[in-house]
Amino acid sequence: MSDGEYLFQSCKGKNKPLTRGGYYKVIAKVEKALNRHDLGTHTMRKTYGYHFYKDKKDIGTLMMILNHSNEATTKRYIGITDDEV
Repeated sequence: MSDGEYLFQSCKGKNKPLTRGGYYKVIAKVEKALNRHDLGTHTMRKTYGYHFYKDKKDIGTLMMILNHSNEATTKRYIGITDDEV
């Protein structure tokens, strides 16, 4: 990928972002295929945050990425407890 290229692109045009509605449609198809009903708009964001933290152990950078104002919010959001830290 190059700078300025969208990771999730719309099928409607070259280098157009996937819309919110398009994302909901994708998630609905994934839920149906997996016979699940617990995926939502933050699923990928939380998963990214969780794996970023597990890999890098850098809560400060993750806070900036997720636009959180404190560590406690970020840890709670990604499901990390103080015992795990």
